[in-house]
Amino acid sequence: MKILIMTLHYPPFFEGGYELNCKVVAEELIKRGHKVFILTNKKEIIEKEENIFRILYEYNPLDNGSLKKRYYQLIWTYLSRKNYFITLNLAKQLKPDVAYIWQLSNMTMLPLIALQKLNIPVVFHLGDYWLSCSKKYFVFEKNPLKRIYRKIITGVNNFNFLDLRHLLVISNALKKEYIRLGFDEKNITIIPRGILSSMIIDLSKINQNKPNGQINLLYAGRVVKQKGIDVAINAVNYLINTMGFKNLRLDIIGKGDSKYKEELNNLVNSLQLQNYVSFINQIPREILLEYYSGYDALLFPSVWEEPFGNTIIESMARGLPVIASEVGGVSEIITSGENGILIPPNDFMKIAEAINTLINDHDFRLELKYNAIKTIKEKFTQEIVCNQIENYLFKTNNSYK
Repeated sequence: MKILIMTLHYPPFFEGGYELNCKVVAEELIKRGHKVFILTNKKEIIEKEENIFRILYEYNPLDNGSLKKRYYQLIWTYLSRKNYFITLNLAKQLKPDVAYIWQLSNMTMLPLIALQKLNIPVVFHLGDYWLSCSKKYFVFEKNPLKRIYRKIITGVNNFNFLDLRHLLVISNALKKEYIRLGFDEKNITIIPRGILSSMIIDLSKINQNKPNGQINLLYAGRVVKQKGIDVAINAVNYLINTMGFKNLRLDIIGKGDSKYKEELNNLVNSLQLQNYVSFINQIPREILLEYYSGYDALLFPSVWEEPFGNTIIESMARGLPVIASEVGGVSEIITSGENGILIPPNDFMKIAEAINTLINDHDFRLELKYNAIKTIKEKFTQEIVCNQIENYLFKTNNSYK
């Protein structure tokens, strides 16, 4: 098949696991003999990129109601039409059998209308709430003047005009949210994310030693408020100042919201945890995978409805025990007490208690490690996931013939 993947960002430009996973799936489809094209955000052109078109325009909306915001919206009115013709002309040239949409937030829906005009099957890969947010933007605005204004800016007169028959979501939690917002259940299929089998640690290489001396904890991911990193810091404070731990360290690896990072730094300073908490800039994924073996637990203290959890399956694949908030799709990966530990969101004491249990119960810790790897091998390898994606794309393409 010829597959046109459309996404807001594509590595080496990325914000998080969404884009990295897109690249992994694209490369796996290429290995299977498919011709894959990438249509993505207009960034600096990278030399020797075969079949990657970085030519779409992105709109970064301003939150305030200033005249400056209105000015940029008018510019976006023009650029969104350009995205329509860019997509239309490229699709005419490439003649893909199917369009595989990963992320189009900040790009409007006009490129999708261009694909539909050419009768190209459209499949959505939904790893977050971007499409539901787009629907809210159009459908749930009660002010009739604002609705007209938004239609003018985006060029989309009716959200229901979009072909939404082929929606892939990465968790049942995400499926429920899309159904709640009016998307048709019969059009939604669950296919989770996966990790390459080559990234799964060999059982013989699992660290079976008891923590001796320093206890190393890890948070890895976007540094944004909904990830609950402040809850993890408060858990470290509780372990040190209430439970008497002294040989403990939390590394926070990732990039994100500078304002929230400043809040975290202030929290660390106010609790006098400078010797126990470190902030580390984003690390390439392949290097981070090797880092996991140097830690005793991954903390995933998210406080929002996580669609899935890339860091969770990566850690489990590397034999690193996971302590995670029971939110969204996380409980579809972790069975608490079997292959990880689930705790209520926003509860730093429960995180501290889980860390204490994990550190002091050697047999329990090993059981979590082995069961985590078993779970990944049985459910979350990229090969298993890509089989499902490939079959779905074939089925969708054939339904249009």
